[in-house]
Amino acid sequence: MVCFFLPLLNITTSKGIYDTMDSVKKDWQSKYHFLIERDLALGVARILTYFVLLLLFTPQNQTAIAKNWILIVPIFPLLIGLLQIYKDKKV
Repeated sequence: MVCFFLPLLNITTSKGIYDTMDSVKKDWQSKYHFLIERDLALGVARILTYFVLLLLFTPQNQTAIAKNWILIVPIFPLLIGLLQIYKDKKV
């Protein structure tokens, strides 16, 4: 499911990030540091999410909860992409 809707999230997010970076009149080093900080923040958030899911699902081998999460989690990128499209149409 995510593979169909991921472009809604990736394309609009990347466009917003690069448009914002281009609008700021600073040197390229500042923009480069911004990209590194962004990737670090996203990477740490992913690691923390995986760690929390690991703690939730491994103590009692709760496969039913894991199956429900697999059905629910892919909806979030779709919602973020749709909200970005909605925001662009409003502005």
